[in-house]
Amino acid sequence: MIYIMVAGGPFIVPGKARRLWAVFAAGQHAFNAKAGATGLTLKPAQMPPYATLALGFSRALPPSC
Repeated sequence: MIYIMVAGGPFIVPGKARRLWAVFAAGQHAFNAKAGATGLTLKPAQMPPYATLALGFSRALPPSC
C-alpha cells in the first residue's frame, strides 16, 4: 500500500496543488483588502477570549504533560 501511495503521489499532488494555489491566492487577496498586517494582530478587546482559550487548553492536558 505504501508503494502505491509513493508511486501515485507524483500524479495526484500536482493536481491538488493547482487548486490549493487558488485558495492561497484568494487568501492573499483578502489579506491585502484588510490593509496588510493590521488584519493579523489582535485588538485589545479580542485578547481576553484568546487568553481564556489558552488557559482552558492548558487545564485540559493530562497531568503527565
